[in-house]
Amino acid sequence: MTVIAAATDQDAVHFHQIAMWLQLQSRESEAAKKYGFFLYVGSEEDYRETIRESPFCFLARDGEQCTGFLTTVTPQSLARMPAGPDRDLFERNGEFPLLIEQIGVVPEWQGRGIGRELLEALVRHSGATWLMATVVHAPVRNERSIRFLLRNGWTLYREVPTRRRVWGFYEFRRALK
Repeated sequence: MTVIAAATDQDAVHFHQIAMWLQLQSRESEAAKKYGFFLYVGSEEDYRETIRESPFCFLARDGEQCTGFLTTVTPQSLARMPAGPDRDLFERNGEFPLLIEQIGVVPEWQGRGIGRELLEALVRHSGATWLMATVVHAPVRNERSIRFLLRNGWTLYREVPTRRRVWGFYEFRRALK
């Protein structure tokens, strides 16, 4: 049975291991499109810092097996970024979203609803009404991640070309109760 829990400093090692499994560099691009991939793998210390900065990072477990994780950047952290093109991508009328930085599920555990459970835990615990996630569209299109977000009620907000990649910015809006 899968359990989703708020991440702790000790979970950083598991985040790093899962991200290593999902990195694009060592995978054939057609398989990466099918199963999803990460372009950036943080060090254990990077993940530890992310967990400390955002209370909305989660780990999925099945017994002793770590099966997935989700990391975020808070609206407050985005607002503290220096003004400029990177920060402006996330700002709308002075509002910043809760940004999903990474979400990943171990390949042999994919297709079992773990990613959806991680998203649901984020929405439930954060109380955020505007969430955003970025997915690479080119040069290798992350089809699995795009389908996952669209299937879970997210919409494409904008597409942004950079020097080396094209990014899709996806958003989820939750109505206030």
